Amino acid sequence: KRSNKQKSRFQRACRSVFYNRGNNRKSQRRVDSLEEKLQRARQHRFLFLPSQHIYKPIQHVNHHNPFRQPTPRYPRDDSISATNTSSPATNSQPVPVENENIWHDKLGIWIPNSLLPYVTDEPVYTSNRQAKIKGQHFTPGCAYWFDGIKKRKEAHELALRQQKNQEAYDIARLALENELSARAQLWGTSVNRIEY
Repeated sequence: KRSNKQKSRFQRACRSVFYNRGNNRKSQRRVDSLEEKLQRARQHRFLFLPSQHIYKPIQHVNHHNPFRQPTPRYPRDDSISATNTSSPATNSQPVPVENENIWHDKLGIWIPNSLLPYVTDEPVYTSNRQAKIKGQHFTPGCAYWFDGIKKRKEAHELALRQQKNQEAYDIARLALENELSARAQLWGTSVNRIEY
């Protein structure tokens, strides 16, 4: 008795989906071929073959914006200007071992090898305001001057780290987008709905 009721309910649902579902004339016309039946069933999320299944997204976790990985914020101290941090100066002098000092002919001082690529002809100004107006600067060789050169080095290394992090993030995001588009194409849906 129960199976007969289930069969009649299923046949009623099939008639509703395939023959008279919807308000416009196009959806009320009779569907005969299997392709049209599959298309109409997918449109109305209706299963009529044993091999069919529905991938219904979870509605309560529907995010409208993709997750963006936060970029790490590093503390910065702008008390001493670090101008021209994008690329270190190129010197014709070879850079020797890390823990030694080398004599800088132009400035007439000993400079640690780790700081040598960041020493340029530009002066190290006492503040950002002085850098804007090209005003007071530290004399080469004093402790504040070395601090300014160290800040140049740190800023350059930070820029390199951030660039590497951004490139890694872009590569991971691109791989995820490719995977999502492949899955969306496989399942016959859009990329926006694949994760939900």
